[in-house]
Amino acid sequence: MHPLQGTSPIKNIGIEELVKRKAEILILLKGFDETFGQNIRLRFLYTADENVSNVKFIRNFEVTKNGQIESDIEAVHSFEKL
Repeated sequence: MHPLQGTSPIKNIGIEELVKRKAEILILLKGFDETFGQNIRLRFLYTADENVSNVKFIRNFEVTKNGQIESDIEAVHSFEKL
């Protein structure tokens, strides 16, 4: 997740302005599928008008007993209302 800190290029821009500018947010994920022994690359594109407010993304990964991170790619978009 991109925290909106002082150096963020969208920190002081409201959602209305992002919609007006037709802003898009691209999420790139890279992982390794141990079952098939290959790298996986996923791309998700969100437009500003798909914005949702007052939500929290649901954690879509867990750390195994071996210390590896396992991610549920289908749950990348999952969130809950605050």
